[in-house]
Amino acid sequence: MNKYSIYLKAMSLALALGMVMTESLSAAVTINNSSQDLSTSSSTLLAQRRGRLGFRVGGIRPSNRRTGGISRGSFLCDGDRITTTALMPQVEAKNEKSGKLEWIPVDATTVESSPKFLVYVSQTKKPTATFILYKEIKDANGKIIDDLVYEENVALTGKSGIVSISVPDDIELEMNQRYHWYFSMECNTVQSPTDTSADASDHSYVEGWVQRIQKDPNLETALKNAGEKGHPAVYSNNELWIETVSSLADLRQRYPNDRLLQDDWQSLLESVGLERVANETLLGSLTVVSHRN
Repeated sequence: MNKYSIYLKAMSLALALGMVMTESLSAAVTINNSSQDLSTSSSTLLAQRRGRLGFRVGGIRPSNRRTGGISRGSFLCDGDRITTTALMPQVEAKNEKSGKLEWIPVDATTVESSPKFLVYVSQTKKPTATFILYKEIKDANGKIIDDLVYEENVALTGKSGIVSISVPDDIELEMNQRYHWYFSMECNTVQSPTDTSADASDHSYVEGWVQRIQKDPNLETALKNAGEKGHPAVYSNNELWIETVSSLADLRQRYPNDRLLQDDWQSLLESVGLERVANETLLGSLTVVSHRN
């Protein structure tokens, strides 16, 4: 065999090895890129496969329809115009007492013994607000009245946004008991911008009703299988409004850039008549200044 033949064979072997290595490297890069694409698109695929988050709003209790209920309001408080909205399921219906169409809150359910409530408050100079929790009981004549359970004054931030108020751990809601809560501001002079009458004090607060129910034994398993970001959907499927809205609010604060959570928040609030506050900032918990029970 001459030197030329040996040279040609050596070159052929080198070229073959080079092609094999190139193809292997190319395949590795392709596999790696495919893995990255699969990882980065998982949230997108999840969003495509899952429907928009919503909540099925129940009917209005006859007592709510008769007496109405302030779930949203705009008022002048000592010259300061303030808008407040309770983040509770609500429907527009006729108040049988006044004959007017109002946004009337619907009873919410929870499995928490010490739940959290969310309220939108516009920018204000008022330093504090009051949260009051009552238990509904019947008097000697069988009339339903409010019995004070807990009251606290909280410090406002001065900023416009959605705040949260939690019932303290040592105050536990009784099972299957209906509770009535208020979020109010004390004003020396109160006047609704749409009501020029002397008595417009009912516009200085928002309110809601909540009832604690027995926890479904399958709920914990469903939550575990759904993962952290799937909790709001599990709560919604179980018609637990307090947990649905509060868990989603917590997730949005922890993951502010998660577009799927932002879309869930928008669609959830739209489903219960709260689209007006869907784009407001989440400000978190308010600091308790004083309390009594």
